[in-house]
Amino acid sequence: MIRFLSILVFSLVTLSGLAQDTVFSTTVQQDTTDNVKPPTNTIKLFVESSVIIAMTSAEQTMTKPVSGINTGFGLIYYHRYASMAAYGMELVFKTRKYSMRNDSSKKFPDNTHHQKEFLSLSGFALTIYHRFYFTGKKNKNAHGPLIDIGAYGMWGSFNVYYTRDDNPANSLYKYTSISKYNPKYVYPLDAGGLVRIGWEQISIFANYRLTDLIKPAYRQAPYAFNDLPRLEVGMRLVL
Repeated sequence: MIRFLSILVFSLVTLSGLAQDTVFSTTVQQDTTDNVKPPTNTIKLFVESSVIIAMTSAEQTMTKPVSGINTGFGLIYYHRYASMAAYGMELVFKTRKYSMRNDSSKKFPDNTHHQKEFLSLSGFALTIYHRFYFTGKKNKNAHGPLIDIGAYGMWGSFNVYYTRDDNPANSLYKYTSISKYNPKYVYPLDAGGLVRIGWEQISIFANYRLTDLIKPAYRQAPYAFNDLPRLEVGMRLVL
């Protein structure tokens, strides 16, 4: 009996040693553990703020060199199909303000000067884009600098031309403001391209409108309007 137990213990110890030797002698070529991956489909809210910049002399005959501040908020969705790439779309409600010139060269929409005057174009915009991640990590946990390139289309469903002027001291009212809705000289639809660069939570962006806002009938006599500024730059915060 003692001989049998001795042989059994010896056999178990020997097998255990061989098993350990096999594990220790194995060379692992790469990390075979699966990285914990976040969902490849992501939906988030965002807010943004921007200004409109008149780049050409023709645009500056229509508005001030810098107009704003504009605001927007919406919903962002993207699908990360690779460690360094994703595609997505956005739905945003935004307002773009074009501040009128207030000097002798003013012609849009007339040559009357006001103490405060702007054209506000508000509506929904749909954006599609492709995202590139600048990171060396080889898994979908990588959250580094990124760049988005895409296109947008906007429907201006609520457009207002607004003026405000102070009244004389003997007036019963401190100021007079006038709002005129849905100007006939503005196209309700426009489209353009966009570039964003930054991080997941915060980025700066530039939108460039590729279509005209002023209708052709108002770009000749007696109006002779130029087109409104096309460049919009701003900052976005993802919540």
